[in-house]
Amino acid sequence: HTAYFVQTKRIKPSLNTRLDKLLSIFEQANFISEREETTKDYALSVDDPDVEAVLDILKHAAGDAATRKELDEEAYYQHAVYGMFGKQYETMEKQAKEIAAANLKIEEADRKAEEADRKAEEADRKAEEFKQETEAARQEIEAANRREEELKRKFALKLKKDGTPPAEIAELTGLSAGEIEKL
Repeated sequence: HTAYFVQTKRIKPSLNTRLDKLLSIFEQANFISEREETTKDYALSVDDPDVEAVLDILKHAAGDAATRKELDEEAYYQHAVYGMFGKQYETMEKQAKEIAAANLKIEEADRKAEEADRKAEEADRKAEEFKQETEAARQEIEAANRREEELKRKFALKLKKDGTPPAEIAELTGLSAGEIEKL
C-alpha cells in the first residue's frame, strides 16, 4: 500500500508578524532538557531586535544558576500567595463580574426608563396638541353659534318690520316670544 511520511521537524514555520515571531520563542520544540537542566535553543534566524532581547534574557536565565534560583523563588512565592489568598481573589473576581453584570442591567434599565420618559413626553405633547385643537374647535363652534344667533335675530327683525306675526317668527327662527319682543 502507499504510505506518506511527513517530517514535521523539517517544515519551516511561517512567521509573518512580530507576534508570531515572539510567540515562536516559547514553542516546546525550542526547549532542550538534559538531566536537571533545561536550556533554550532557538534555531531560526532572528531579525527583530525585540525578539533577540527576549532570547538573550531567556538564555541568561537558563545559564545562570542564581537567576534560575531567583525565578524559582518568585514562582514559589506566587504559588504561596495564591494558596493563601487565591480563594479570596477568585471571590473578588466573581463579585467584580457580578457587579459588572448588575451595572449592565442597571444601564439597560436606565436606557429603557429614558425611552419610556421620552415616549411619555411625546404622549403629553400630543395630548396638549389635541387639547389645543379641541379648544380651537370649541371656540369655532361657539363663534358659529353666535353668528347663527345673530343671523336669526336679524332675520327675526326683518320679519317683524315686514309685519310677520310673532308666533310665525318664533316658529321660523326658534326665538322665544320674549326675545322677539325685545327686538
